[in-house]
Amino acid sequence: MSRSERRRAGRRLSVLSVCLIGASAGLLACDDGARPDAEPVDRGPADSAPAAPDVGPGPDADMHIARETDAAAAADAGDMGPTADAMLPPDAALEPDAAPVDPLTVPLAGQSPWGPAARVSALDVPNNADTARRAGCLLHGEGAGSKLYSLLLVAGGGLGSQVRPNPAGEIDLVVLMRAVGWEPGVSSGELDTVDIEILRGLQGPDGALLYRTDGFVDGDPEQPANTAFVGSGVDDGWLWTDQIQFELPLSLLGSPELPLRLENTVLTGRIAAEGPGFRLDDGALAGYITDEAVLELAAVLREQCLVEDAPTFCALIRSQLDEPPEVLLELVVGIIGGFEARVEGPRATPCDPEQPDDCNAVGVCLVLEGSPVIVEGAAPPP
Repeated sequence: MSRSERRRAGRRLSVLSVCLIGASAGLLACDDGARPDAEPVDRGPADSAPAAPDVGPGPDADMHIARETDAAAAADAGDMGPTADAMLPPDAALEPDAAPVDPLTVPLAGQSPWGPAARVSALDVPNNADTARRAGCLLHGEGAGSKLYSLLLVAGGGLGSQVRPNPAGEIDLVVLMRAVGWEPGVSSGELDTVDIEILRGLQGPDGALLYRTDGFVDGDPEQPANTAFVGSGVDDGWLWTDQIQFELPLSLLGSPELPLRLENTVLTGRIAAEGPGFRLDDGALAGYITDEAVLELAAVLREQCLVEDAPTFCALIRSQLDEPPEVLLELVVGIIGGFEARVEGPRATPCDPEQPDDCNAVGVCLVLEGSPVIVEGAAPPP
């Protein structure tokens, strides 16, 4: 008996053994024509199943025979071993799965003067206190920073759609972050401190991202950003920052920009180098909007709603436009559910909501993610 005949006989004995063992356990049907995804068929009791007629080889019989013959011939010609291994790239069967790369060990790529940068690609307010606390927003008050969610609902929805590109690739709210002091070749796991600048951005005619010059001191891109978490500590990639005043312009129901100014704001999250820039995961901004900031917001609302071609959201507050600013303040505070903390200078403390004069602020939690980008330069705001 030739080598190929011995191999074919061995294969048939092996297949027959597996089929007999599997059939006795009720696991294998040993039907060459069955599809792996075929639906099971209810054949009734075993002793009532009719005998299958002898219909001879199926339509694929010649193909099975040809494959077996080719495999045996190939084995005889080169003694290549199992056919399946012969079809793999060289050494593929011996290659172990590649170990996942720890993002904290990835060194920062080379940078232009405008990097490394990330764009806020996800932004929202938690819809309840538990979600806010799990995100890292440890703020005073029962809402823990989630109360702004109700105001956003009244104003037309969340913030996520404003930072996501529309089908045309346009982004309504471009918020950029720049990590100053992070040198190329250094991983985030090796960082001790970094300055995280927050800058408004815009898209150029070709879609390129640019910093707005009004985000820099004196409008000069050679100067630092107006909003920056300077000297932020980094521990195993995790940020811990000092408190700063933070302003985020928002658009409600297609309105022009409305300033959302937060006091005693901290930034948390984990940074890692990726591609041309860096990313921020599990990010959160936590701060307080005070009664003074709400009054500023109400004044801007009034100004925008008294023009001839007013935004559509003005219909919600049209009856209050002629009222004193304090009435608009009460309207906004009523929507968000009341103040729940007291902010005086750099200190934020709990207060008694039952004593209106004791509280002057409400916590705001913004959960966010940052994706790596290249920033091409700076340009004046539109």
